[in-house]
Amino acid sequence: MNDYIVIFNLPEYMDEEFITLIPSHRLKVNQLLEEGKIKSYSLAADRSKLWMVVSAADEAEVEQVITSLPLHHLISDYDVVPLMFSQITYQFLPALSLN
Repeated sequence: MNDYIVIFNLPEYMDEEFITLIPSHRLKVNQLLEEGKIKSYSLAADRSKLWMVVSAADEAEVEQVITSLPLHHLISDYDVVPLMFSQITYQFLPALSLN
């Protein structure tokens, strides 16, 4: 598997259709995170960009992940960049204490 970063340029104006699809989009993203297909998912504070690190065999598989997202047809302005590596800290579990 290889890692790819997908850089989405979000629309300046988010219409009613876009806003309505956000909950189902987030559910799909959470599912893909649990499956390990998406390694990280980040939104810029000004909501202009979205970054997603995808673990896939090739760019065709990255495109399949993108098209599985409910908002994909409304966020068609994006770049896919192959990564040499991607390091992510996992903060889901508290640190163990041996005391």
